Amino acid sequence: MVLIYSFFLSLWLVFQNPLLDSYFALGNVDWYANYAKTIFHPEHLAKVLYWGESILMPLIGNLVGASQTFIAYKVFCATLLISILPFLALLFQLYGQNALQTLLVVTIFGISFKLLQTAGLGYPDPLTILLLITAALSRNKVVIFLALSLAALAHFSMAAVGAIALSLLFFTTFEWNKKTGILFGLSSLAGLLFGRGVLELWYRHFDYLYTNGRLAAVLDKGIPFFAQQYVADIWGFWLTPGMPFLIVYTCILLYLLIYKHYLFMCTAVIALLLSYGVLFFTVDGLRGFAVTIVPAYVFLLATLSKSLFNKTTSTPRSK
Repeated sequence: MVLIYSFFLSLWLVFQNPLLDSYFALGNVDWYANYAKTIFHPEHLAKVLYWGESILMPLIGNLVGASQTFIAYKVFCATLLISILPFLALLFQLYGQNALQTLLVVTIFGISFKLLQTAGLGYPDPLTILLLITAALSRNKVVIFLALSLAALAHFSMAAVGAIALSLLFFTTFEWNKKTGILFGLSSLAGLLFGRGVLELWYRHFDYLYTNGRLAAVLDKGIPFFAQQYVADIWGFWLTPGMPFLIVYTCILLYLLIYKHYLFMCTAVIALLLSYGVLFFTVDGLRGFAVTIVPAYVFLLATLSKSLFNKTTSTPRSK
C-alpha cells in the first residue's frame, strides 16, 4: 500500500509541472537525447562541452532503445523521474524501516523536494538522484561504492558534491559507531574516485578533447558573472529550494541542536552550504541544488525518523 501511495503521489507531483508538455517539443533539452544516439561514436560537441561527462543515462538509453526517437527518450526520462518516490519507499522498507516511517518520510520528501514538480525532462538528474538515494540509504559498503561509482558516470560534478556531503554525514552520524561511519564514508569517496577513473578511461578511448566538465564552464564565466547573477536576485537565490524544504531542513537542524548532536548538525549545515555553493556557480537554478543535496537530505530524514520513532515507542526498562 505504501508503494502504491508513493507511486500515485509521484505521478501527481510530476504532473503539477506547468511546463511538462513543452519538454516533449522537438529541440527542447535535446542534447542528451542526441548524445544517446551517438554515445559510441560521440560528436565534436560532446567531446568539448561540459555535458559530455554525463555518459551513463545516454548509454542506458541507447542500450534499451530509448534513443531511437526523441519522444522515446523523453518517456524514458519521465519514467525515471516518476520512479524516484516509489524507489525511495522500497529502499526504506528494504533497510528496516516500518511502513509508518516510510509513509512519513516519502510524504515529507515528496512535498518538500521541489524538483519533482519542476524537473525538465532530458537531463540526467533522475538517474543521478536514484543512485545517490541508494548510497544514502544503503547499509552495505559494496552497494555504496557501486552506487556512487555509477552516479559519477551519470553526472560527475553533482555526484562529487553529493558524495562529499554524504561522506561527512557518515563520518559524524550518531546512528552508528565511529568505525562503521568511517568505513561507509571511505566507501563513498572510493566509489566517487573509481567512477572518475572509469570516466577518464572513457575519455581516452573516444578521444575527448576537454575532460574538466562543468568546472571548465565555471572557470570560463568567472566569479564576477556568478556574483552579478546572485546580486540580481538575492532573496530568490536563498529561497530557490522552496519554503517546504527550508522549513523541514530547519526542523532537522533544530532537532540535532536540541539533542546535542552538534558535530552531526555542523556537517548537515555544511551539506546545505555545499549545495548553495553549487547553486551559486551554475545557471541551472534548482537543478544543481536539488541533485547535490538529495543524498544528505534523504540520509538526514532516515536517521531522524528512526530516532524519533525509537523515542516515541521506547518503554521504560524494568528494574
